[in-house]
Amino acid sequence: MAKVVITVTELGRGIDVQCRLEPEEKDSGDVQKVASAVAVGIAGTVTNIIRNSLKSKGKRNAH
Repeated sequence: MAKVVITVTELGRGIDVQCRLEPEEKDSGDVQKVASAVAVGIAGTVTNIIRNSLKSKGKRNAH
């Protein structure tokens, strides 16, 4: 079972969002490809949500 891990870290000048794939050895190539595509799609969505959230509070330094 491949896992998509999202981390949100506060940096000195803003927020850092990382989205990474953690595959397991027994995962097939197809499972890893699908999980990778999901990770890429989720990263953009999460970043957009964070930017909108920070804009509403007056902060603009989301990376």
